[in-house]
Amino acid sequence: MSPQVLYRVIFGFAKPTKAKQDQLIIVPAILHSYCRHKVRMCDYPGIIPQEGKSVLGVYVTGLDDQNIWRLDIFEGYQYRRDKVKVKLLEGAHSTENGRIEGQEVEAETYVFLDKDDLMDEEWSYDEFVKEKIHRWVDTSEEYDGKFAGLAKYTESQYQPNEIAYRG
Repeated sequence: MSPQVLYRVIFGFAKPTKAKQDQLIIVPAILHSYCRHKVRMCDYPGIIPQEGKSVLGVYVTGLDDQNIWRLDIFEGYQYRRDKVKVKLLEGAHSTENGRIEGQEVEAETYVFLDKDDLMDEEWSYDEFVKEKIHRWVDTSEEYDGKFAGLAKYTESQYQPNEIAYRG
């Protein structure tokens, strides 16, 4: 989920006040053994368990019950909120395979339920931002840049996807 969409869903605006933005702590993270696929005829993705794949995203803390309720409504009947374990990437160290991974934490994410609606092709966050985000938010508003740190985690290290994990 892009920062603008996350903010719009939980706060009602793609560019909320600084106080609202500051209530969230956002850290890059990776979810192993899952993959994000394109959903047929939709702009948004669906993630499902899939060995050998990983989804790059963010671990978000500071969400309150109302924020979670809004996210649940936004994701709707096509998704189920599941507990998962993600590895934090900020301040992490290199492993033998070159990935930079840190502390493993428990989180929640939305898993897609109807696999028949998924395409084999993986969903691209970059493609969404370039070609489709304008359908979801007013892209003339800038955001606080909290998600910009994902750029340092390259496609060669991770699948180029983004998703929010709740801590």
